[in-house]
Amino acid sequence: MPLPPAPPLRIEPQYHELKSKEVSRVEKDGVDICIIASEAFGVKSPVYTRTPTMYMDFSLEPGAQVHQHVPKGWNAFIYVLEGEGVFGGAESSPMAAHHTLVLGADDGLSTWNRSGGRFASS
Repeated sequence: MPLPPAPPLRIEPQYHELKSKEVSRVEKDGVDICIIASEAFGVKSPVYTRTPTMYMDFSLEPGAQVHQHVPKGWNAFIYVLEGEGVFGGAESSPMAAHHTLVLGADDGLSTWNRSGGRFASS
């Protein structure tokens, strides 16, 4: 039985530029989410990625919270851009701007914001 053809060893790189107005967005309950790559909250990004990728920019008003599923087996991190956020559980310590958090296996993203903030997740 013949084997299926091997994937190409060399693939032409692709570049996809988006203007701010072209980025998919969701606004809900004090949370503004820019979905740069992937699909979340029922909205799909126009950006195609050969390897499944999730990249989002979250802005939270004071008191807002957000929960985002991360597919099983994926690696994920959070980088706090502005302000601070509480990640994991409400009892966790706040993380300030310019810190990176690496999520463990099968963790989703859960954050609470007491004072307003912005972070990127991938």
